[in-house]
Amino acid sequence: MKPSGAAIDALCEGRHADPFALLGLHQGPQGLFARALLPGAEVATAFSLDGEELGVMTRTDPRGLFEGKLKGALQPVRYRAGALGAEWFVTDPYTFAPVLGPIDDYLINEGSHLRLLPVTLPLWAISTIGTITATRCAAARTLACGKFSSPTSPNTAPINTALPAPMGWFCR
Repeated sequence: MKPSGAAIDALCEGRHADPFALLGLHQGPQGLFARALLPGAEVATAFSLDGEELGVMTRTDPRGLFEGKLKGALQPVRYRAGALGAEWFVTDPYTFAPVLGPIDDYLINEGSHLRLLPVTLPLWAISTIGTITATRCAAARTLACGKFSSPTSPNTAPINTALPAPMGWFCR
């Protein structure tokens, strides 16, 4: 299903409350497809982690939103992005499951979350698939894959904007 223009705007501006619903790999009525936000990219191709090409993606928004039908099954993917003669690879952070669910949101807002410490640790490695480790930065509401230096690095992506980020916490 194609997201609404308002959802695309919220996603591209980092305001979407549930980017996992829009980004990453999804099974659709016509098979597997991917949607990725790759700012600065003009072209993108999806690859499996072992290097098999899964499909070429089409830029559907000039802010770097790409979509494309992929071959194969749900799996971790990397995107080869390119612009102005340069190429770079980005591991899809939405391959990794969401870290805060609706019950966490409810309990945090209510003030009764009994396991708040594991949820709000500034940095926490949450999952490893092959050689890629996803690290959650709850303070900046970001998910990073691979090497990164800050929540604003190109390897980070928003995970949940429904909750305010704690003030004064920085992830490096």
